[in-house]
Amino acid sequence: MKLRVKTMGPKGTKEEQIWQLWMNPPFGWQMEVLEGSTKGSKNSVVYVPMGDKTRVIVAGDFHVEGLDDAEIVEATGDFFVRMFDEENVNLKAFS
Repeated sequence: MKLRVKTMGPKGTKEEQIWQLWMNPPFGWQMEVLEGSTKGSKNSVVYVPMGDKTRVIVAGDFHVEGLDDAEIVEATGDFFVRMFDEENVNLKAFS
């Protein structure tokens, strides 16, 4: 599906982006940014059943217009921490 989203761009500016999202429940999802300051960014989440536990694999390639490499690494790390926290809550809710 394609989503038109309003988000915070680099340096806290509001912007509109277009995301392409592929859902593959219950195994995960993939996303690519088609328009906006993070155009070309891709990430995916894969759920791997492991008996009574689930391993979550998160990977991505991020591009952020207006940020240098160090800022992209910091923003990406923050994104992964937030994603882990959100996914952890979701996984517990469905366990």
